[in-house]
Amino acid sequence: MIQYKLVKFDNNVLTMQFSDGGYMNVQVPVVDGLFLEGAALTQMLDSYAVRYEQNQAVNTTVPSVSNAQAILNMLSEPSPDEKAAMARKQRARLLTLTDWTQAQDSELSADIKAAYSAYRSALRNMTAQAGFPTSFTWPVPPAPVKNGQGRAFTLADGTPTLL
Repeated sequence: MIQYKLVKFDNNVLTMQFSDGGYMNVQVPVVDGLFLEGAALTQMLDSYAVRYEQNQAVNTTVPSVSNAQAILNMLSEPSPDEKAAMARKQRARLLTLTDWTQAQDSELSADIKAAYSAYRSALRNMTAQAGFPTSFTWPVPPAPVKNGQGRAFTLADGTPTLL
């Protein structure tokens, strides 16, 4: 594998410099409000280095930091299995975040508890939607209530969000 070093980190973008003089900008994913780090980040960067090296074997043009299209051409769309795994991970997170709504000692009214019970069932059943995982609709929670720590777990429009 071609050698690389990280030369810049700005606005969530890492710039990789390769031993042949080429550069690549890589968006660093944010998971649970934190940047990807450690072994997961290293694995991701190594995969970009492999793609870069494969691209160099086919294309003698070295993408520069300003050549965004060449960099985008090197990125691949997640597979349906990867999309499904990401959706299931987000669903599990949303189910965990709403567990407290079903607790007997929850301060929520019976109506809100019932609404969240239906929402949680819809989350569990979303993988049965036609088109999953490439085209599906996230269930919308009934109200943007807050969890036990006082933090909201949905956006105002009901879009799921990570805390």
